[in-house]
Amino acid sequence: MSEPEEKPICAVNFLYVRPGYIGGTVRYVLELLAEFAESNDFDWHIFAQKGAFPKDDPRFSRLKIHETGKFRNLLCRVIYEQLFLPSIARKYHVDLLFSPGFVAPLWGGYIRVVTIHDLYFKKYPAFVRRWQRIYWSIMVPLSLHRSTAIITVSDTTSRDLCLYYPWISRKVERIYLGSVYGKAVASRQLLPFEAKAKEQFCLVVGNLTPNKNIKVIVEAMAMLNEAGPGCGLKVVGSDLFGELSDYLSEAERFTFPIEMLSDVDDECLSVLYRGAVCTIQASTYEGFGLPVIEAMAHGCPVIISDADVLMEIAGDTALHFKHDRPDDLAGHIRQLIDAPELRDSLIAKGYLNAKRFSWSRAAGKTTVLFKRLLDSDRL
Repeated sequence: MSEPEEKPICAVNFLYVRPGYIGGTVRYVLELLAEFAESNDFDWHIFAQKGAFPKDDPRFSRLKIHETGKFRNLLCRVIYEQLFLPSIARKYHVDLLFSPGFVAPLWGGYIRVVTIHDLYFKKYPAFVRRWQRIYWSIMVPLSLHRSTAIITVSDTTSRDLCLYYPWISRKVERIYLGSVYGKAVASRQLLPFEAKAKEQFCLVVGNLTPNKNIKVIVEAMAMLNEAGPGCGLKVVGSDLFGELSDYLSEAERFTFPIEMLSDVDDECLSVLYRGAVCTIQASTYEGFGLPVIEAMAHGCPVIISDADVLMEIAGDTALHFKHDRPDDLAGHIRQLIDAPELRDSLIAKGYLNAKRFSWSRAAGKTTVLFKRLLDSDRL
């Protein structure tokens, strides 16, 4: 009787995630790992800062988690990632190291795969802290050079990447992100924010970096409410740069309710999507735009700006406006409030569009890529 074939050993460089941090790149890797664990194609090792990876989540019970201490700053993490992680990967006989957060270790005899979610530091350098801009400008091209394959999350990001780094075009593989389709919400008592406000509201999901264009959204909401019966605004995320608070402190005329919600779990977010008049994604630039697909999957109409990637993933299944025209945005919100048939049409189109994006499909394509690279390495 032949012994079972040994599975390839794959590892994830999760060191870039700080304990307590929640963002799109974290969602990306956790959803992929949940799918990888189910398929059981590889023997998975995760390298993470202490407290950063949700190791108690039963979805990850098959994964081997290796924790470091908490890094005091970015420099400490970079030194560890570049000088110590390659040796640790060698200790565990890693065949392929997956770095889902823009930067990969430059040394080591394993296959490297890196994911580039966007090129924000190139497209909007003025909005990136100087030390971060320097770090990305050095480490991203070096990681691209040293990686065997490069995953991007949209055609828009692929084009941007090949525009700035044309020499890597043959390595690029576009794999769309996914969405949890039709997530069920358990029946329970009203959440605090539901009990406080039963009025209609528009929803914005994401940390408020300058590209999110929150000022245009607030201006549009003001126009809407000044012209007649309107609605409030709820923002799920953090006001990292004071984009919203600074603006509101200078504008006394905004009398409609605005609520900032942080530490919102998946169940609460699902309730918000299902209860909103619409989800607004007004960004001037994105690498993908996950809230667009999540909202559609929950039966929430979506209004998007004319950013290239939002048009790519949503197209005519959402209403769209010119990113610097708050009056157009206000008009679309009014349409959704006053025209139930338009709302119903967008919901139906959105459901169909959301079905194009699933984490199982994203994980399947990523697995195919990994297997191809591993097979090529053995030749």
